[in-house]
Amino acid sequence: MAARDLTQGSVARTIPVLASSMLLLFAMNSLYALADLFFVSRLGGAALAGLSISLNTFLTVVGVGQAIGAGGLALMSQAYGAGRHGEARAVFQQVVWLMLVAGLSLWLLGYLNAERFIRLFSTEEEVVRQGTAFLKAYSATFFLQVVLIASAMGFRAVGDFTLPTVISSATVLLNLALDPLLIFGWGPVPAMGIAGAGVATALGQGAGVLVYAGLVLFGHRRSLLVVRGPLRWEWGRQAAILRIGVPAGLRVFLLGVNVFFAFWFLRPLGGDSAAATGLGMRIVQALIGLFGDSIGTAVASIVGQNHGAGRAGRVQAAIGWGLGYYTAAFVAIYALILWNPIAWVALFAKEAAIQTLAARYLVIVGAALPFFGLSLMTAYASFGLGRSFPSMLAALVNLGCCVLGWGALRAATGMTTDGLWLVAMAALDIESLIMAGVLVWLWRQQHPEAVPSPVAEPG
Repeated sequence: MAARDLTQGSVARTIPVLASSMLLLFAMNSLYALADLFFVSRLGGAALAGLSISLNTFLTVVGVGQAIGAGGLALMSQAYGAGRHGEARAVFQQVVWLMLVAGLSLWLLGYLNAERFIRLFSTEEEVVRQGTAFLKAYSATFFLQVVLIASAMGFRAVGDFTLPTVISSATVLLNLALDPLLIFGWGPVPAMGIAGAGVATALGQGAGVLVYAGLVLFGHRRSLLVVRGPLRWEWGRQAAILRIGVPAGLRVFLLGVNVFFAFWFLRPLGGDSAAATGLGMRIVQALIGLFGDSIGTAVASIVGQNHGAGRAGRVQAAIGWGLGYYTAAFVAIYALILWNPIAWVALFAKEAAIQTLAARYLVIVGAALPFFGLSLMTAYASFGLGRSFPSMLAALVNLGCCVLGWGALRAATGMTTDGLWLVAMAALDIESLIMAGVLVWLWRQQHPEAVPSPVAEPG
């Protein structure tokens, strides 16, 4: 494992170097969902709607992974930055316990409640049948995703951004190869339909989990992230991990609840609206993952190590440069969306009605993306500092604005897709404004040494 000291060197140059590695990682992760959308769309609108509804579980699972991983990242990066390597290793061992227990519990819940979940969001029997078939197979990835997310964040906490990228890239390539084979069948391999997409994702992610398990169990004894002998259950360290991580995980979980409500309000509008909304959401989530989360994760690791080392000026520099890089990226991305929105969705949907609706989703909701950096970068910086509660509060406000806005819209004029998306865009802007205040507060909490500001620091 190649740990890296992030308390030295130019912050302005370190962020894009780390983010470029993370960019590939998130690109690989995003391809899981996008590959499923691409191949399943060939099975028809009902299959695409069932897949879109099933994938709404993704944010809930990521929330659990974040609750464990973000707490572990904060404590491990701070310990590593302060030179307490034994403490970093001890925290990671408790991360292993938490991800095993949480992941297996999610798998069981997902499998047993698959049909019940799909029926919450669709009354069309074909959509329910397709969605249930996929979700039962896909539920195995709930355990696998928690392990992958928490393990990757542990390695990044000590500055190793390369290994998670290599592992994720390999698992995605395996998933891409298995998707068409298991969905459509070939030679002696029978066609599994939409369930094949779930099995392919589970097999790909399972391979990644086995690699992490091998490294953790059989890695070099001097590695920070190894488990030797029986795992000891340490309530104190687990409580510390969850005290920081649960608000971070709840932030993602609340985004998932937001998605659930969106599909519930869309339910009377039919399968095309659900499919288009799900497709638009997947594309936006992929973009945020590719560019926003890659920059944010670099910021969190730099902030955590430098906070542990008492380098407050570098903490400020990481926040400032991260926000600048994010804003520049998403101004350019939204310009490309406006230039040709249909091109973003045509690859994943063949029906003209779904293409038109999904493209309009990107135009409306995408308008909030350039400002969302205020929320995202503040959240990641707060994770590194071990102060994740403000980001959870902002997500709760977002959820409240959406649910109240959608309820008022339905009561006043009746629900429409445009109306639902406009409310979602406004809620994102409100969340960003709240997090701008949190950003100012975090900034003032730092007491810089003689370190250049993010504006003055040489690039």
